[in-house]
Amino acid sequence: MMTIIPKAQRLTRYLVFALIWIALGIGGAIADPGNYFFYGYPIFGLMYLYAYFTDGGKGAAPISAEKA
Repeated sequence: MMTIIPKAQRLTRYLVFALIWIALGIGGAIADPGNYFFYGYPIFGLMYLYAYFTDGGKGAAPISAEKA
């Protein structure tokens, strides 16, 4: 069985998006703590971090040479 490894560019994109979302959320919460809209940004950042760490450790699709 062979697995297809995700491209490094996609994983790098996930990491960059995660850092941007987290920075926007923290910056917005510091600038205007009363605006609850900014508290959702770190959640999106954590979701991208989760995708970054889970996609890096596993293959995207298993391929089997067995015939049915």
